[in-house]
Amino acid sequence: MSINLFFERIAALHFLVHTESTGSRDELAIHLGVSNATLHNTMNFMKDKLGASFKYNAIKRTYYYTCRGRVHLLFKQEKEIACAVEILETIDQLDLDLASCLKMLTILKSNQ
Repeated sequence: MSINLFFERIAALHFLVHTESTGSRDELAIHLGVSNATLHNTMNFMKDKLGASFKYNAIKRTYYYTCRGRVHLLFKQEKEIACAVEILETIDQLDLDLASCLKMLTILKSNQ
């Protein structure tokens, strides 16, 4: 596996946990295109090496951070970071679900 693919998986997992839209462990593995074992290893890496702390809420059927934070793994130009921060803040303020987030990202991408 390439290091970029690994970082992309962590970034995607972070986004889904951050927005509390992971679904169950099985659904999350399918969404990320990985096995349950790979998902388990990725989550352990985030906990053990990156210091992320998250739990599963069975009622909401999602993982969530017990302490909010950000994952910074890839080099991004400053304007990309500002845009990403703005998107994440908007998602938090509007309490959007994953489908709404994907729709918003599609609209933003088409406006570029």
